[in-house]
Amino acid sequence: MISLGVKGESFNESDLLTARSCIIAQSGAGKSYGVAVICEELLARGFGFTVIDTEGEYSSLKQKFEVLTVGGSGSDLNVKGVDLSKLASRAISESIPVILDVSDVNDERGIVNDWLSSIYEAADKLRKPYLVVVEEADKFVPQRGARMNIFHEVARRGRKRGLGLLIASQRPALIDKDVLSQCSHQFIGKLTLDNDLDAVKHFFDNRKDLLSLPDLNPGEFFMIGFKPEPSLFKFHERITSHEGFTPSVTDGVSPRVREVVDFFKSDGPGVKVLVSKSDAELIASRLSRRKFLLFGKKEEITQLRLFYEPVIELSLRAPKNHLFSEEFIDGLAYLTPGLLVVDKEFRTLFDLSFMKSLSLIDLRTLLSLLYSGSRTVSDVARKESIGAEASRKSVNTLLTAGLIVHSGWVGKEMVFKSATKIIMPRVSSLFTERISVGASVNEQFVFDADLVNKVVKSLGPKASIVGSKVIYYPFYKVTFRSGDLSREMLINAVTRRIK
Repeated sequence: MISLGVKGESFNESDLLTARSCIIAQSGAGKSYGVAVICEELLARGFGFTVIDTEGEYSSLKQKFEVLTVGGSGSDLNVKGVDLSKLASRAISESIPVILDVSDVNDERGIVNDWLSSIYEAADKLRKPYLVVVEEADKFVPQRGARMNIFHEVARRGRKRGLGLLIASQRPALIDKDVLSQCSHQFIGKLTLDNDLDAVKHFFDNRKDLLSLPDLNPGEFFMIGFKPEPSLFKFHERITSHEGFTPSVTDGVSPRVREVVDFFKSDGPGVKVLVSKSDAELIASRLSRRKFLLFGKKEEITQLRLFYEPVIELSLRAPKNHLFSEEFIDGLAYLTPGLLVVDKEFRTLFDLSFMKSLSLIDLRTLLSLLYSGSRTVSDVARKESIGAEASRKSVNTLLTAGLIVHSGWVGKEMVFKSATKIIMPRVSSLFTERISVGASVNEQFVFDADLVNKVVKSLGPKASIVGSKVIYYPFYKVTFRSGDLSREMLINAVTRRIK
């Protein structure tokens, strides 16, 4: 429950996180103060949300809470330089509170449109509760003038994606009625202008309550839609100060927010090197070979350099079956571009490289043979509904790759089975602990998202990718030479392990 009132008035957080709500009151009546109280309550409970801040009023939340500020004076990230799409995915997947300060940008409508579009796209993929709070909503969804279609999309269809909307305004008469009418929960404070009173009258069943709005004190609001009957209450005192606070980029930033800041301020997030170059050279020297066992000249180290190998961090959701039920579990898995599944120390757990050159039909055929024991081409075509010609072509591909073998005959038809070397783990078997990221790396690698998704779906049809990013793991590459012969060796720059 979220407590907002001085007398402990509260409501269920789900009524706000994924609902359409509004907080309306004229200037000086406590609207922004009330929004900040709501934000503090959400922050105290670890919920993710974003605030569209048009006046630079909400950075003071950083005094007490873990908040990422984008744009504005002393912000964590420059709004013009950040990849909003990547930031939105990170914010929703990790429930990171974000303040988007557009108080000093020239094209605030353009920035807000791009940010909300990114939030909406990320929510469509992740389906995780996340609230969008919009200050001065009449600027972005006016009753007259150019409309921002993304607001209407969020208002109408956001809930199915877990996306909530809380709009705040001093002038309800200036807000697009199509958006305002979507708000099933309302906080209505002091209003004195006739057209503003007329704009909110449909929220009140009791005309007496509507007529009392001009006489409300600052901070007093009618809370409507959260309980069977409207109730008048006053927002409790804020924990943080109101306005006038300029945060420092380096002070008071939590490790989780700092990780996000470092990620977007560098070309890529890397794992911190724990093995010095001199230590790596010493390890390599001890592992160099002599020409004739204990005699002769040692191999020479001709080159030793640090490099970073990209690895894809996947946030996965996979089914876990019980005797009479099924639940979904979440976990992290790491996949190299070569389709090796590795753990947090970059040790190989599974080798899925054989999937790289296979089509979806090839994988379905392979899985059919792997789990059935053995089948003819006709059996595969019938069971997988892929057609006789496609099935025959797929079987030939798998035979050539050595992934299946001929195991006998049924009448005039050859029978095939999977090769013994094939291991197809469950998705949950890929889960491992998070690889700690603590450095900025000047590297850029774009992975094949379709290939990765194909791999995940092959290991579990009901499994899904809910988030992904590329991180960079450090290794020392050592080149040895002895005469005309040379060889290479990799030293893990974190664990000292030889790869």
